[in-house]
Amino acid sequence: MNHPDISVVMPAYNAMSFIADAVNSVLKQSLCNLELIVVDDCSTDDTWNIISRIAEVDSRLKIIKLEDNSGSAKYPREVAVNMASADWICWVDADDIIPYDYLEKLLLRQQNTDADIVCSQMIAFQNNINNVRYTLPDISLNNNGDDILPGRVAVMKTIGSWSLNANGFLVRKSLWSGTSLFLNRDANWMDADDVSTREMILSANKVAFSDAVYYYRIHSEAITKKLSVKKFHTLITDECVVRMIDGEFGEKSPQARITRNQYVHRILSFMRLVVVNKGRLSCDDFSEIILLIKKHFSACSAADILYSDLKPMLKLIMLLPFNSALGVINFINRK
Repeated sequence: MNHPDISVVMPAYNAMSFIADAVNSVLKQSLCNLELIVVDDCSTDDTWNIISRIAEVDSRLKIIKLEDNSGSAKYPREVAVNMASADWICWVDADDIIPYDYLEKLLLRQQNTDADIVCSQMIAFQNNINNVRYTLPDISLNNNGDDILPGRVAVMKTIGSWSLNANGFLVRKSLWSGTSLFLNRDANWMDADDVSTREMILSANKVAFSDAVYYYRIHSEAITKKLSVKKFHTLITDECVVRMIDGEFGEKSPQARITRNQYVHRILSFMRLVVVNKGRLSCDDFSEIILLIKKHFSACSAADILYSDLKPMLKLIMLLPFNSALGVINFINRK
């Protein structure tokens, strides 16, 4: 095969229900000069057999199976990037779908703008692609507009609520390989890749947008939908993003205030979540979650709380010692 225009990377774990659709949506692209690298994160279902059969008939599909499960999509995705031959990387998750002209649209937009990153639109669907649950950004924003943002501007659209779609974005391999601080296997919390994604956006000179559509599947098997210790790992991501934005803009900058406000809100929301769902968690998981929340609660300063946009009563609760704050939240929940 000639030097591919794009390397598509796909981490996979127990994805037998959807991975054939995901893989075939990539291999049937109008842009034929591509490679797809699937890294099986030690699946225990039929994922490996499915992708092996497809690889036998399409040499553009490269597959590798890890000996141990890494715990998140971050590590297998990095393994795939390190194997990539192309100068441009696009990731597609093993339960999602891209239309036949997706990669062609992203590459054309990059060539017309000389952007380091090209973001698409996302349509989140359930059961079938016509059952749309939400879009990102709102389709009315005309994501194919002429806006080209510096990375320092674009990254702030990922804070609070994401107002750009990073799923399936096109990015220079050199930017991906040169910016991530979390390439080792210790970075195995659930959404660790949200940190390196923001690093890439922050480091980009130009971020452009395309009307290409990425179809994101909502389903009950997704780990992000399950209540477990991993769900609370978002606190680790938020803390990393606080440090990142502090370092780039300064601790007292408006950007840092926005990021710290998100961090405070997340801590409070997770305190509520663990109180409400205590009965659904094992004793070990509950204890681990409480320790995790307490660690981040303690790292959150009084200034962070006071400068947040929490209601006054909630600020007072967050200023209490952790056990007292948790007790008040538990009391309010019982009422």
